[in-house]
Amino acid sequence: MKRNFKIGIGLLWLILICRVSLNAQQLNIDSLIQITKTGVDDTNKVIAFRALCGATSNSNPQQSIDFGWRGVGLSKKLSWDKGTAGCLLNLSIAYSNLGKYDSSVLILDTALVYAKKVGEEKRISLIYINMASAYIYMGKLDNAMQVALNAVPYAEKSGDLDRQARVNMTIGNIYFYQEKWKNAENYYAKSIPLFEQLANENMVGVVTMNMSISQKNRNSLDTAEIYAYKSIEILERKNDIENLILAHTNLGDLLSYKKNYTGAEEQYQLSIKMAEQIGDYEQQVANKQSLGDLYFQMKKYPQAEKLLLPIYDSALVHGFYDEQFDIAGTLSALYAETGNYEKAFLFLQQLNVAKDTIDNRKQNEQLQALQEQYIASQREKEIALLNATNNLQQKEIERKNLITILLVVIFGALVVSGFVIWNRYTLKQQLKEVQLRNKIAADLHDDVGATLSSIKMYSEIIKSKGKDLQTEQDHLLNKIINNSSESIESMSDIVWMVKPGNDKFSSLNNRIKHFAEEICSSNNIALNTNFQPELAQLTLPMDMRRDVYLLIKEAVNNAAKYAHATQIDIVITINNDTLQITVSDNGKGFDTSANVQGNGLSNMQARAAKYGGNCTIDSRSGMGTSVYVQMPVK
Repeated sequence: MKRNFKIGIGLLWLILICRVSLNAQQLNIDSLIQITKTGVDDTNKVIAFRALCGATSNSNPQQSIDFGWRGVGLSKKLSWDKGTAGCLLNLSIAYSNLGKYDSSVLILDTALVYAKKVGEEKRISLIYINMASAYIYMGKLDNAMQVALNAVPYAEKSGDLDRQARVNMTIGNIYFYQEKWKNAENYYAKSIPLFEQLANENMVGVVTMNMSISQKNRNSLDTAEIYAYKSIEILERKNDIENLILAHTNLGDLLSYKKNYTGAEEQYQLSIKMAEQIGDYEQQVANKQSLGDLYFQMKKYPQAEKLLLPIYDSALVHGFYDEQFDIAGTLSALYAETGNYEKAFLFLQQLNVAKDTIDNRKQNEQLQALQEQYIASQREKEIALLNATNNLQQKEIERKNLITILLVVIFGALVVSGFVIWNRYTLKQQLKEVQLRNKIAADLHDDVGATLSSIKMYSEIIKSKGKDLQTEQDHLLNKIINNSSESIESMSDIVWMVKPGNDKFSSLNNRIKHFAEEICSSNNIALNTNFQPELAQLTLPMDMRRDVYLLIKEAVNNAAKYAHATQIDIVITINNDTLQITVSDNGKGFDTSANVQGNGLSNMQARAAKYGGNCTIDSRSGMGTSVYVQMPVK
C-alpha cells in the first residue's frame, strides 16, 4: 500500500503544479520585475506580481510567496477582486510546494470568496480542485471529497473540458485513497476520454497507471497488467520521464506480486536508470529499496545486502525516513534468515528509531502548519487594515455628504410607498392562500383519491372472484399493496409540505437524504450527498420546497431504476441567489436526442420553469447521466 501511495501522490502533484499557464521559460522575469518597480499602481502591476508568483512557485517558492502577497495587497488596494483571486490562487501553489498545505487551504478559502464575487466558474472549479488535492496530502479525505464535489457544477458550467477532466480525476484520487477501488475506477474512466479529447496524453498515461494500481488492489492482476503496459506505452510516446519512473515502478510491483521476479527486476532497473538520468535521488533510493526487497523474496541474500546497506545510509543522511524504516525492516529480516542475529537485532533497533523519527516529524509538521496558518491569516488582516486606513478619510467625507440627502429621500419614499406596499402584500397573501388551498385539494383528489379508488376496485374484483382463482388474486393483492404504498407516500409528501416548521432548507435536506438513502440501499447503490452549509437557514415557500423535492426524487428514481448505476451523487449549492442542483450517476447513459423528451424530464423541466429556472440533462453512452437544475430563490 505504501508504494501505491507514492505513485498516487505523483498524480496529485501534477494537479497542483499544472495550474499556472506561464512558467519561467515563457516569461521574461526581469521585464516583469521592472513593471513592479514602476510608480503606477494599476492592474498591470498586479498581473506582473501574479505572473511572477506563478513563474517562481516551483523553482523558488519563498520568492513566489513574496511576489504573491505583494500582488494581493495591491489588488485589494485597487478593489480588483479578479486580480486578488488570481494572486491568491498562485500563492496557494507556492505554499503547497513547500508542503504547507494548511496555509494553502486557508489561502484558497479566501481566493474562493473573491472568485465567487466575480463569478469565475473556471477559476472557482480550479480552486476547489486544488483545495481537494491539498486535503488529500493532509489525509483529510472527507474534506477533500466535499470540496471536490463542490467543483463539479462549476466545471460543468464553465464548459472547460480540462476542468471537467481534472474534477473527475480528483474525485477518483479521493476514492483511491479511501481504498474504494471500483468508485475510483468509475471516475478515472470519466476523465480519460476528456483528456483524450484534449490530446493530453501525459494525463491519459498517468490516469491509466492509477487504473492499473486500482485493478491490482482488487486482485484483477491480468487487467492491471494490461493497464500498466498501456500507461508505459503512452508515457514513452511523450517522453514523460518523471511519470515513466512511476509507471515502471508500478509494473515492477505488479510483476513481483505475480511472482514474475525476472520481469519485476527488469522494471525496477529501468526505473532506477531513469531516476539517475534526471537526478531524482529519492526515486533512486525508493526503487533500489524495492529491488532489494525483491532479491530478499528470491532468497538472493548477498545481492539484497549489497544493494540495501548503502542506500540505508543514504536514506539516513537525506532524511528519507519512510525508506529508512522499510530498509531497516528488510535488513533485520535478512540477517535473521542468515543467522546473523546480532545485526538482525541492531537493525530492529534502527527500525524503532526510524518509527519514532517519523512520529516526531508528523507532530512537528502539525505544529508548523498551525504556525503558518496563523501567519497567513495575520498577513491577510494586515493588508485589509492597510487598505481600510487608506480609504477611511475619503469614505467618511462621502458619507457625510450623502447621509442628509439619503435620509430625506428614504423618509419620503417610506411614507409614500408604505401604504401601497401593505395593500399589495395583503392581497398577494390572500391570493397565495387561495392558490395553495386549491393545490393541496387537487393533490389529494388526483394522487391520493385516484389511488384509493383503484384499491377499492381491486378489492371488489377479488371479492367477486371467490377462492378459485388464487394466481389472479395474488396479482391483484400485489397491486393493492403497491397502490397503498404510493398513497401513503403521496400523503406523506403533502403533509410534510404544509406542516409548520418545515419551511427551512434543513428539513428539505433531511427528507432528500432519507429518500435517497432508502432507494440507494435497496438497489445496492453508493450514495454521496453534498449540501452547502449556507443552505441550512434558507427559507423556501412550501410549493417551491415540494417541487424541489419531487424534482430530485424523479432524478434519483430514474438513475436507480433505468441507469444500472452503482453510484449516485447529489450536490446542492446556492450562488448569487440561485439554487443549483446536480444529480449525477455513473450508469450506462443514453442518447439524449432520443430520450430527452421523456415524461420524467418534462416534469422536471416544468417544475424548474415554474420559478424562472431551468433543467438540463447531460448523458453519454457508458459515461453516466447528470441532471442540472438552476432555480432563483429571491
